Amino acid sequence: EFRTAVLNAVLDLLTLPDVGLTCQLFRSIGGGRDAAQASLLVLVRLPERSARSWASTLDYELPLDPETWRCVGLPAPAEGKQDYPPGFARYDEQLLAHYEDVHQEPLYKVRSREGSFFQMKDRIRLLTQAVEEHLDIQSLICKGVISAQFPLHSSVELQRLASSWARPYMVWTWVQPLEHIHSYFGEQIAFYFAWLGFQAKLLSFLAVAGGAVEAWASLHYGWAALLH
Repeated sequence: EFRTAVLNAVLDLLTLPDVGLTCQLFRSIGGGRDAAQASLLVLVRLPERSARSWASTLDYELPLDPETWRCVGLPAPAEGKQDYPPGFARYDEQLLAHYEDVHQEPLYKVRSREGSFFQMKDRIRLLTQAVEEHLDIQSLICKGVISAQFPLHSSVELQRLASSWARPYMVWTWVQPLEHIHSYFGEQIAFYFAWLGFQAKLLSFLAVAGGAVEAWASLHYGWAALLH
């Protein structure tokens, strides 16, 4: 069958050493016993070694470790002044190896408990770029070879995010884990929730003022007058 042949060619291409992706094939249960009607689900992963290789190839920028300024000899921030703003540098394996050999510390900021420099948003961007370098996914979708493509959630990362965000008592604190939101969902979603929090704070003053006006009016004119 044409679709099966194309899919096998796609899988062979994505798992080439130059691409560095890993693929797992699953058969859906929606087609019943008829294998021809069942959809094939392909789970594509970007291993850590491949993520580093693609980051180096694409000159992908990563945040530097917060203590980098000490190692490069910059003066300490004056008392009462803020620390240096976070810097970014293109990923370079040779530079990373040299820096770690000299200073015994990572050059880039470690952003996961597993010791990886790449967050969820970084992996999605690198994986998307790696696939698009070798395949025209949109063309395959238009021709019906592929139904759709989408990134999957990480249950572990979602649990970590929920533990610092989705809690009832946090409604009254105005605190949002924007750094965690940014690392998982990216800049646009993080900015959206940052704006919502800022807007809610401003509207709270109007809500208090409006409540005070309503209370004053109810005392002087009664609720019946307000309802009319």
